Amino acid sequence: MNDMSQDLKLLVVEDSDADAGLLLEMLNDYPAKPTQALHVRSMREAEAVLASDAVDVIVLDIGLPDVDGVGAVRRVQDAAPRVPVVVLTGLDDEALARQSLQQGAQDYLPKDGITAAGLHRALRYAVERKLIEDKLRIETDRARRSTAALAAQHELLEVTLQSIGDAVIRTDCDGNVTFSNAMAARLFGVRTAASDGRPIDEIRRMVDACRASHAADTADGPTFMRKLPENYDLMAADGTLIPIEGCVAPISGRGGEPAGQVIVFRDVTAQRAIAQQLSHRANHDALTGLPNRLLLADRIDQAIALAPRHGKKVAVLFLDLDGFKQINDTLGHLTGDLLLKSVARRLVGCVRASDTVCRQGGDEFVVLLSEVGVAPDAALLAGRILQAVGAPHMIEGHELHITTSIGIGVFPEDGAEAQALLRAADMAMYQAKANGRQCFHFFTPGMILRATKRQSIQPTARRRGNGNGARPSCRP
Repeated sequence: MNDMSQDLKLLVVEDSDADAGLLLEMLNDYPAKPTQALHVRSMREAEAVLASDAVDVIVLDIGLPDVDGVGAVRRVQDAAPRVPVVVLTGLDDEALARQSLQQGAQDYLPKDGITAAGLHRALRYAVERKLIEDKLRIETDRARRSTAALAAQHELLEVTLQSIGDAVIRTDCDGNVTFSNAMAARLFGVRTAASDGRPIDEIRRMVDACRASHAADTADGPTFMRKLPENYDLMAADGTLIPIEGCVAPISGRGGEPAGQVIVFRDVTAQRAIAQQLSHRANHDALTGLPNRLLLADRIDQAIALAPRHGKKVAVLFLDLDGFKQINDTLGHLTGDLLLKSVARRLVGCVRASDTVCRQGGDEFVVLLSEVGVAPDAALLAGRILQAVGAPHMIEGHELHITTSIGIGVFPEDGAEAQALLRAADMAMYQAKANGRQCFHFFTPGMILRATKRQSIQPTARRRGNGNGARPSCRP
């Protein structure tokens, strides 16, 4: 068997060409890709390949046309007993995935949640675990023949465990550490020898997950490995919290009685940081860093749900900048982007911490007032926004002047859900434009009829005035 420091040969057993193609594409996009990836669509084809060709790891869909479930795992292990297997499952196949682990698979991945990095990690860990299993098997076989051989294999096993990338801890039934490898010592911030023999509670905080596993093993007999809870943190010796993922597996004595447990885990600080970055990008505007329309809709719905309990209203202010297109066309998009950032900062400075400022796109912004006592409170904020946006903006040596028109929609009068409030505020903003710009206007039911007439005249174009215009007073 190969290891992940070298190129691997991968066999994908998947009846869906689309799913298989996605897996192969993920592997091709990842820096440490296999040198060869074979794809077959049935167990019969897989058995034919395994009979004539050696592979290093198998990715197996457990819902094949000619065999499914744990039967697929049995068949592929009969054909290649020394090759590690990673099974693919649906999101609702947790029980079937666990049965596959009991049958001998090294890991499983839900199809809908696979990423290139996650797939590569699963393959690497499957190979490493299989290597450890093989070494343990060799150790057991040779121990029967010779005490000297047992000592040699024990040393080889310890060298292997000390060199792998996962942290490994072994405990007895009382929770005392009987072995910890170098990676575990590094995460704990203690020397390996210093940790052995001490209660595990003294050197780490994974107590709940591990005790739950041990209690279940004591009550029901030893079971297969259990994954640690998601978003789990390890407390190192210096008090630092380190995000980890891993599993807990029981150890059985010769008579099947519980003898302790093995905890295998790894530091996922980098992976969790990447996930947080991706989540932030999905919900925020790339230019200004403000929440985007997806996050705004969720926050409006939350504010609407809470407002009746507190006897409050919710106000949505829809802003469109007056004169932005002229500045953007004259001075360029870079200056226009810097002006949008300046406007965004001023809007954030006008609102409370509990409120939300969102960039809808282009030169449109939305302000959510989550708790408003009376509708005129929204008018007071709109007046502050008009002054803040209208003050000169110094952008790369240019003193730029820009104004905004604001439409206001209020819950519950103008809508009972996010999209209804946004439409109401949008229509009110049109009225503010018609009134001369640089002012605000509340939504009124009559605007719906005018908007319908406007759409019948211009069904394919939505026009917004962008000139500077006069400065009428605000009209409610």
